Amino acid sequence: MDRCVRTLQGYRDRNSDYVSLSLVSENHKLREICIEQMLKDNHMMKLGRLSDQKNVSEYNNQETIQNYRSISLRCIVVYSTHLAEQKKATLARQLQKEQAQLEKAADNENEQEYSCATEAQKAWNMFQHQHRKSPFLIVCRIESHTRPKRRHTCGIRNKIEMPEMVTIYTLHVDITPVPSEVIEEQEQRMGYFVLVTNHRDTAELPAEQVLREYK
Repeated sequence: MDRCVRTLQGYRDRNSDYVSLSLVSENHKLREICIEQMLKDNHMMKLGRLSDQKNVSEYNNQETIQNYRSISLRCIVVYSTHLAEQKKATLARQLQKEQAQLEKAADNENEQEYSCATEAQKAWNMFQHQHRKSPFLIVCRIESHTRPKRRHTCGIRNKIEMPEMVTIYTLHVDITPVPSEVIEEQEQRMGYFVLVTNHRDTAELPAEQVLREYK
């Protein structure tokens, strides 16, 4: 995107009639700014379909003017029903995969034994840190148990010998589903892409034509 804008700057200096049209990359700050502005304004206009074929995407759009590095850009936020469906399906697969990985990690952690509560707490802190970016809710409780101390020598224990008892600590890590409001917030931002052009005349170059030119 930066390269496109630098190109636009160069053409603007040399030829004011040059028309640029670019897609803003998903990780670019300008895209985030435009989508946040769109969600705040909530003035999406329906464009409909671009063809009469069956099962084609429907589009909505909202326009805004943004000054990016001293260049005035006409930004068109476009919502695509097909893109939204694809993104939601991808998110569902990712969450399913991550949940399986988390549950496996939790099962392994639950099998460990610790000699004191401090060590158990350290293990829980480490588990939390490793999965701190996960959208899943991870809860844990530390429990203590008393059991016979394991013998490190072979042989049969004397029947009248009382086993030495030790207290051990274990973690019980549970993975709970991602809150619905978290998923809804992510889905709210799905299905959008942002087109930018230096052509400011919406009558001469309407949003539908911009989208057709891009497609």
